[in-house]
Amino acid sequence: MILDNKLIGKKIKELRCLKYISQMELSEKSDISNTYLSLIESGKKRVSLETLVKVANALGTTADTLLTGNLLIDGGKYESELSDIIKDCSHYEKRVIYEIIRSLKNTLRQNKAIIEDELNYNI
Repeated sequence: MILDNKLIGKKIKELRCLKYISQMELSEKSDISNTYLSLIESGKKRVSLETLVKVANALGTTADTLLTGNLLIDGGKYESELSDIIKDCSHYEKRVIYEIIRSLKNTLRQNKAIIEDELNYNI
C-alpha cells in the first residue's frame, strides 16, 4: 500500500492551524526539527510511524486521524463528508455534482493502471 504523504502533511498542517500552533511550537512538542516538520507538512518527506505518533500526541489527536484518507476503511468518513458537502445544495447543484462524480468514477476505473503508475512514480 502506498501512503499519500501530501495528504498526511496536509492533515497535520490543518490540525496545527486549527489549534493555533506554530510550526516551531509543534516541532518542539514533537521533538523533531522545524525543517523536518515543514517537509512533512508539504508532503516532501515521508513521516515515520514514531514521528507520526509524536505529532499526533503533540496535537492532542490520534494517528488514525492523521491517516484519514489513507485507510482502506475510511469509506464511512468519505460518505459522511460527501453528505455534508451536498446537504445545502439545490436540486440542480446536486444533479451536476452527481454527474461529475459518476463521470469521474468511470474515468478513474478506465485509467486505474495509468494513475497508479503515476502515483508510484511520484513517491
